[in-house]
Amino acid sequence: MISIITINFNNAKGLEATLQSVQQQSFSHYEHIVIDGNSTDGSKEVIENYKANFSYWVSEPDHGVYHAMNKGIAVAKGEYLQFLNSGDVLENTNVLADVANEMSDKKDIYYGDLLFVGEGTSKLQTYPDELGFAYFKNRSLGHPAAFIKKELFNRVFYYNESLKIASDWEFFICAICKYNTSYRHINRVIAKFDTGGISSKESYQQLIKKEQEEVLVSHFEFYLKEHKQYEEKVRKFQNPPYSKVTQLLKNRVSKFLLLGFIQFLTFIFPNKK
Repeated sequence: MISIITINFNNAKGLEATLQSVQQQSFSHYEHIVIDGNSTDGSKEVIENYKANFSYWVSEPDHGVYHAMNKGIAVAKGEYLQFLNSGDVLENTNVLADVANEMSDKKDIYYGDLLFVGEGTSKLQTYPDELGFAYFKNRSLGHPAAFIKKELFNRVFYYNESLKIASDWEFFICAICKYNTSYRHINRVIAKFDTGGISSKESYQQLIKKEQEEVLVSHFEFYLKEHKQYEEKVRKFQNPPYSKVTQLLKNRVSKFLLLGFIQFLTFIFPNKK
């Protein structure tokens, strides 16, 4: 079973859109959990109208989005959890059915792609098949695109409630790069992500950077030092005299000629066994 966890605070319109997208799914083996932070904008009335479709819901004060997400994890009964917060909607009616069909190999994390949607704009975010420290150092996975095995939160940790924005990023980078959890990319759009959320606001970008730096020092201080040394070596090859070779390799014709010359030398001077 899949547990869909929806966090909401004073976003009645977005909440209703999220609830409708879940209820329209062709797949039925899921539960829907709604954690509301004691909203005062009509969200409670929306919840009342849809509550017959929830396995659990609550509307009470909390200590922030990650506290609310952890509350959802604690009551979830599904094997896999998806966080589809208010304003985010599943891409079409077959998303859950398609994802469930991909889960036979029981990876710790499955993730698809996201469509970032704002006022009159949209941008497709396609995530790579291979994930590692170099990727997560500057990027993350969108949590609406991911289906995380509930048991993984017990193996790694629940979301860090002392962070305001970067706790889901901390979870992903630690789960994959530190705990070596299994994962697989599903080649389809999972959800339309509402860019009006807190982590999308430009004013919070400095806070995101600060929190990510704290996480890297806390969990990956030694690895971070080695990665910086690697980046310095890469930059070295962008400067003379190495930059000339790099420029040749970037040019398709030059690259073809250079590789041909290397093959010619190999033919003239073969390795002797």
